[in-house]
Amino acid sequence: MSNDDAFSGWQMKAMLAVIGLFLMSLYFSVTEMRFWISGTNAEVEIHDIYKTSSTSRRNRQPLIGTRFYLPPVQDGIPLEAALEFPDSWSPPEGRKMWVTYIPGSSPVKVRPRGEQNLIWPLIFFGMVGAVGFMGWKVWQEVSADTEKDRRSRKH
Repeated sequence: MSNDDAFSGWQMKAMLAVIGLFLMSLYFSVTEMRFWISGTNAEVEIHDIYKTSSTSRRNRQPLIGTRFYLPPVQDGIPLEAALEFPDSWSPPEGRKMWVTYIPGSSPVKVRPRGEQNLIWPLIFFGMVGAVGFMGWKVWQEVSADTEKDRRSRKH
């Protein structure tokens, strides 16, 4: 096997970078999108909306038929929306809320701004980093073994 057949260091790094970018794009395509409530504009009605207290799933209060007033939005720009709650539950005057929407699923969750769940991205990137590091170590060992084999065959 000649040197031309083997992966060089920069080729392996480029391949790992492409795999990492693919995994990141996969992660961001299935995770939740967040936008916060402000001004008013065109009316959109969304069903199966829940008020949840932090991470508690038992404490759901349905806000079915709640109306969102959405400004026109371009692709890639965060969506700012004004949310008109029913009389049964309304946020304090002027309080900003996060509206979390997971693509392709319901419910939409309404929660106070700043209550962001950072643990899942940390776990995901930690796992990707660990897998990448283990792959790099295995690749180093395999390439060292093939180098030893090549040298032993020459003598």
